[in-house]
Amino acid sequence: MRKNYTTQNEKIERISDKTLVIGVDIAKDSHYAQVVNWRKQEVRKGLNFKNKKDGYEKFLRWMQKALKQTEADDVLVAMEPTGTYYFVFEEYLEQMGIEVAIVNGRDVRRTSEIMGNDSSKNDPRDALIISQLTVDGRYGPSTRPKEGDYAELRELISLRELLATDDIRHKNRLYTQLSQLFPEHQAYQKRGFSIGMLAAMKHFSTLGKLIAAGPEGIYQLWKTLQIKNYGQKKAQALYALARRSIGIKRNSEAAAHKLLKTILYKAAIVLISTNKGFRQIYDYYTIKRKKPLIKMKAVIATSCKLIRVFYAMLKNGTTYDEKKILEDIHRPGSLIR
Repeated sequence: MRKNYTTQNEKIERISDKTLVIGVDIAKDSHYAQVVNWRKQEVRKGLNFKNKKDGYEKFLRWMQKALKQTEADDVLVAMEPTGTYYFVFEEYLEQMGIEVAIVNGRDVRRTSEIMGNDSSKNDPRDALIISQLTVDGRYGPSTRPKEGDYAELRELISLRELLATDDIRHKNRLYTQLSQLFPEHQAYQKRGFSIGMLAAMKHFSTLGKLIAAGPEGIYQLWKTLQIKNYGQKKAQALYALARRSIGIKRNSEAAAHKLLKTILYKAAIVLISTNKGFRQIYDYYTIKRKKPLIKMKAVIATSCKLIRVFYAMLKNGTTYDEKKILEDIHRPGSLIR
């Protein structure tokens, strides 16, 4: 239940000799709680609990024991609003009818400095400081909207910021690649990226293949893809610019295979989770192998096995056979190392 207190004195008076104040230091995977009475005395050993349902239930049992031990009948849980990690725990407590208070993170840091503590992270210490600040009335109600238009707007803003960050990251990666493969691309379109140029680079993959296609090949590609406002004059201009380019040809050939590697890697991840045979191969690389591989290398090794399976099926005209793909890891003196 949320209560509003307009002055610090009202906040102090909220806490009586029958009130326990629990300060919770919030983190990503687990939280730490310390409990004090109205005199700021610790009444029970602190608790570390996971940021999930069974962790929350563990917290409730610990809280109930503290209430019984002190014969208190009231509790106030205070926490520092750390990123988004406190959202679930806050709402869980409110659904259980437990009042939640928010303590400013700046006050926690300043109090820690005044107490002569170093600035390193210490969960028990911070949880204790949060509870003591709450007893002093230096807290407030949670103002985070949890439903309605404001809550929806907050979620949309967070999503937009995430998409904007991803957009910047992908554009930077694209600029890095083009600065090596086609450094003159900005002369074709000074601001941003040319849709036609990107479509041509994606399709032909290298400047050499783009030049070999010629203006007519470039134009026909745009026509097939139905890219508007890209005609023969723009195709001729792109072709002429590509011919004069000083782009690195060696990296161009390597770039042509980057997408294929990504596809195979993702395909291997899907097979590991859905196909029993490939799961056994992955387990072999990570567990049963004499020198186990780390997870990423094991996925790459599994994707290499996938390529060999494709090759054998296409070459011999055979169907997929799980027994055959497991032969290497089952027989003594395996060829898989």
